[in-house]
Amino acid sequence: MQPDFTRLAAQPWIVYPVSMPRLLEQEFVAAGLAQPVKSLEISSTYAILAMLGRDDGVLALLPEGIARDPVARGEIARIDYRVLTQNPPFELLWRRDRALSPAASRFIDCYRACAV
Repeated sequence: MQPDFTRLAAQPWIVYPVSMPRLLEQEFVAAGLAQPVKSLEISSTYAILAMLGRDDGVLALLPEGIARDPVARGEIARIDYRVLTQNPPFELLWRRDRALSPAASRFIDCYRACAV
């Protein structure tokens, strides 16, 4: 069962600033609606969870791994929904004229191993 996006669009939303605003907008556009007017970008997981715990009128788009424990403890509620749209592909860029740190080299190796 899909959530009622018309009702969800009227609620204030909290999203991570990296890719979540675009993902949220894509979901609403796919449902035939504009992006929610009331959205706040917060990069702190703790701040997002604290706001969710204090205000039952606010919604957040969170990765399942972050939401799992607070949901299990009854601190927040979960809307049973799987995101339907896909984030556009992204690329890793770095300067070829500079040496990468060992951590950056390892990250690139892991990215390449996992890339489809």
